[in-house]
Amino acid sequence: LLALKLSAALPPEYESLRAEAEKFYADGSFAKAHELYARAMAMPDLTTNETRWVAFRLADTQWRSQAATQTADTTKLDEARTQLEKLVRDVQREDEKDRVWVEVQESLGDFWWTRRNQQNWGAAWPYYQRALDWWAGARDIELARERYLGIVWKMARPPGVERGYYGYWANNVPLEVLDNALKIAKSENDKARAHFLIAMTVRNQGGDWERRARVPEEFEGAIKIGKTTDWYDDALYNYAEWMANQGRAVPLADGNWRQEPDYPKALELFRRIVKEFN
Repeated sequence: LLALKLSAALPPEYESLRAEAEKFYADGSFAKAHELYARAMAMPDLTTNETRWVAFRLADTQWRSQAATQTADTTKLDEARTQLEKLVRDVQREDEKDRVWVEVQESLGDFWWTRRNQQNWGAAWPYYQRALDWWAGARDIELARERYLGIVWKMARPPGVERGYYGYWANNVPLEVLDNALKIAKSENDKARAHFLIAMTVRNQGGDWERRARVPEEFEGAIKIGKTTDWYDDALYNYAEWMANQGRAVPLADGNWRQEPDYPKALELFRRIVKEFN
């Protein structure tokens, strides 16, 4: 009832303006969305929550639209970042960490991670971590699943980057976050993606023997559904290389482990690559 009351109190012209602005935002037209939200901020009779939402969107669309330009002037970028930081600076209590709060966290993570030639993981991760934790406890399960996975995929490969093979960027993502992604993934495509990122992360980061023993299992999960995924060929090749050079971690009777290359398996995988990719 309270939600209905608040919704009914909003000016109809604002609701229409917000819907149009969100459409532009979803399409990546951040400059146009920014113009509409600037108009919305001047409207009277907005609720406190809506005012905070508009303030967030103004700062968010300002840095995103500015980041799409070639200008070297960072004034608008820095101004937008400062405004975003102010929106969450004084939030301490858990009950104050609402939808606007988590959106600001993700926006700040994106600010440091997704801009062209600006992949600052150290600055981005604390914001992404807070956003992931918030969505992990959200009540709307399906929306939370979508947003959590969206952040993970973004961390594993920033939009628009070309440097490095697929999985290169995933080295930054904590293994427990990738494990969470695998647990909540519903589609076979998302499951395969999570398996591949886990395999690449363990392969590159190393760890104890039990952890290293997961690499072949995770690669198997990644190639299970076949060529329908963008990373299938990467998974095949890296799996083959792993089996030819490291192989399987074999537990011994005395409690120790031994790493054994598996050449027959490696050959099978290399032949599969040659057969499936002309």
